[in-house]
Amino acid sequence: MSEVPGYIRDRILSSPPENCRVVPCTVPQIFEGFLDKAKVATVGINPHGARSRKDYSPLGECAMDEEGVRQAYEDKRHFFELIRYVPYFDPLEQVLNECDASFGGLYGRTPSAVSLDLAQWATHPSSWSALPHRVQWKLLDDGREFFRTILERNGQIELVLATSRAVVDELWIEHKIPFRLVDTIRVPGYTRAMRVFCAETGDRQFIGWNWPLSRMGTRMKDALAKRVGELYRNGC
Repeated sequence: MSEVPGYIRDRILSSPPENCRVVPCTVPQIFEGFLDKAKVATVGINPHGARSRKDYSPLGECAMDEEGVRQAYEDKRHFFELIRYVPYFDPLEQVLNECDASFGGLYGRTPSAVSLDLAQWATHPSSWSALPHRVQWKLLDDGREFFRTILERNGQIELVLATSRAVVDELWIEHKIPFRLVDTIRVPGYTRAMRVFCAETGDRQFIGWNWPLSRMGTRMKDALAKRVGELYRNGC
């Protein structure tokens, strides 16, 4: 097992904000994939699931010991060797492949991408739009420091993909990423257009779009993946 970085250990052992409908006794979704090997990070707004602390520790009462922390860390690192969660990760894998990257694992490629969330606690209901605005704000505020630390400590991440307009707005407003609109993709038969945003800060590139891949048809996903790949290779 790899040594657990201190900031990740602290996050695993942290407590969720109060009155935010967090699923009881769960571990925050610190990341999914091999963070230390990732050159690309996909960023969602909130997790799609979480594991109980009881899965990692024999202490009971939702407590965790150091061995439990290591187990949780390794579970997140090897996530894609066991799970794909098709509606969310398959379309992202298509975009990643256009950027010469992959989640690896069950996708049959060398892992070079990691999945992150701005709000790391699983909630009930799990749908972000179903949560009251005050809860959304508290969850995002709670997750900001950890997200910033991940990007600061992992300088090998050269591309960050913001997977919805909510993520773009959070990165632009709270994390001061200078996004600009670089393209509007229109596909025959679709009434809505896909807007693509891009920013560059130092040696890191940020690319985002305005609605989730899970709501797109095949042709729109194909068009977006191709455009993101072009921006990655050619710059903003």
